[in-house]
Amino acid sequence: MAKIVVLGAGFGGLAVAYRLRKLDRNSVDITVVSDSDKYFYRPSLPYVALGNKSLNLLDYFLKIIIV
Repeated sequence: MAKIVVLGAGFGGLAVAYRLRKLDRNSVDITVVSDSDKYFYRPSLPYVALGNKSLNLLDYFLKIIIV
């Protein structure tokens, strides 16, 4: 079984993890390493500044996103 480690869970790391998820799970073991257990979606910060979104809506737990 091949083991793949994705370093970082930003835009690039999550994109790679999503693409690798489509591989056969019996032949590949994928691990995502991040210094935080949350993903912060920065492109929505202008909506927070305008009062259209709350800041706590921009944090997502990685465990929920990746699984």
